[in-house]
Amino acid sequence: MHSNYRLTRLDSGLRLLTVPMPGLDSLTVLAMVGVGSRFEPAKEAGIAHFLEHMVFKGTVNYPSAMALSSAIDSVGGSYNAFTGKDYTGYYVKVAASHLELALDVISDMLLVPQLRPEDIEREKGVIVEEINMYEDEPQRKIADVYDTVVYGKTTLGSEIIGFKTTVNSLKSSHLTDFLNAWYNLGNVVLVVAGSSQVVSHPNLVQRVTKYFSKGQPRSGQGQRRFGIPPQTQTRVKLIHRPTEQAHFYLGVPGLTRQDKLRYVQTVLATVLGGNSSARLFNEIREKRGLAYYAYASSSFYQDTGSLYAFEGVDPKRIDDAIKVTLEQFASISGKDLTKKEVNRAKQYLTGKLTLDWEDSHAVAITYARKLVLEDKIETPDDILRHLDQVQPAGIRRLARQIFVPSRLNLALIGPYKEEGRFRKLVSLGSSS
Repeated sequence: MHSNYRLTRLDSGLRLLTVPMPGLDSLTVLAMVGVGSRFEPAKEAGIAHFLEHMVFKGTVNYPSAMALSSAIDSVGGSYNAFTGKDYTGYYVKVAASHLELALDVISDMLLVPQLRPEDIEREKGVIVEEINMYEDEPQRKIADVYDTVVYGKTTLGSEIIGFKTTVNSLKSSHLTDFLNAWYNLGNVVLVVAGSSQVVSHPNLVQRVTKYFSKGQPRSGQGQRRFGIPPQTQTRVKLIHRPTEQAHFYLGVPGLTRQDKLRYVQTVLATVLGGNSSARLFNEIREKRGLAYYAYASSSFYQDTGSLYAFEGVDPKRIDDAIKVTLEQFASISGKDLTKKEVNRAKQYLTGKLTLDWEDSHAVAITYARKLVLEDKIETPDDILRHLDQVQPAGIRRLARQIFVPSRLNLALIGPYKEEGRFRKLVSLGSSS
C-alpha cells in the first residue's frame, strides 16, 4: 500500500516527500508546517488558526479570495487547510495534469500571502462567529472542554480557535511575526501524492524548487516548549447548558506519540469504542438505550496523550452511562478481554487503513504528520506490522497502567448545576 516513497531535502531546507499511487489520475499537494496552537503566546491564542484563514484572502499571484478559489474551481479541484495543536496543513487536490497550478497556489499561500490590515479586521468577525458556532454545538464543544481538563492550564489545553478577546486583539504585525518565526521552509514538509506518472517524473524536484523560491527567507526562530504537570487527583468540569442531550468525555492521560506501546493504546481504544460493534456502543446504546452515541478514541502528543470515551446521553440517565463506562474501563484489564475481540479490533483498523490509503489526500496527511512531528517516515506496512504485534496480555497491562482512579478526567455539558455530584460519582464508580 503505497510504501514506495522518496524523500528529498532541498537546499532551502524544505523536505519534499513524493508518494506515487498507481492507477490514479489525480494528486494531492499538501504542505504541513510544524506549528499549531500549543506554540502560541497566551496573548495571541488562536493566531495559528487565524493565519490559516488569512492566507486564503489573497497572495501575490492570486490577489483576492475570489482569484484563489476561482483558480482551483476552474479545474474542478478542491483545496482547504486545517490547524491542529502542533501542526498546520494546506492542500490542493486536482487532476494530475494541473500539478503546476497546485504547486503555485500552495507556495503562494505559504510564502507570499498579502495579510492586508483590512482583510484581517474583516476576518476577525468571521472567526468570532466560528467561535459562536462551536459554543452552540455541545457535541463539538465538549472535546475542547475535555482538553482543558486533562491538559490543565497549558497551551495544549487551550482551544485551537482561541478566544474572542485574543482574536480581536490580533494585528498585521502579530501575523507577520508569527509567519516569520514558524513558516521557514526548514519547518515545512511538502507531500506530493497521487498519479505515478506525474509524481515519479524526474523533473518534479526542479519544479518544486522553482515554485518554493518565492519571497524572502524567514528567521524560523519559533521556540517549542513542552511539559504537562503530572495529574494526582480526579478532575471534573461541568458547563451548564439547558440541552436536550448531555455530552461528556471521560478519560485518562495516555501515552506519548513516541511510546513503543502507542499501538497497544490504539487497539485498546478500538476495543472499547472504536466502532458500533465495540464495547461501549454495545453496552450503553444497544443493551441499555442510554445514549445515541458512545465511542472511544486516543490522542498522542510529544509529551503526553489521552485515552477517552465520549458519549451523548439521556440527561436523566447520565449517572448510569458514566457508571457503565467506568465498569468497562475496569473490565478491559481483566480476563474477559478475549483474543477474538482483540483480533476483531485489529482487523477493523487494518481495513480502515486500507480504505483510507486509496485517497491521495489521506496518504499525504499521514506521511506529512509523521515527518513533521517525529522527523521519521512510517509506511502502511510499518503500521500494519505494529498492529499485528498487539496481544490481549499487552492490552490488559496497559489498561491497568493508565486506568488509575486518581487520574480520571470528566468533562460535561448539560442541564446540571452541581459539579460535586459528578465528582462524587466518578470517585465512587472508579472504586467499585
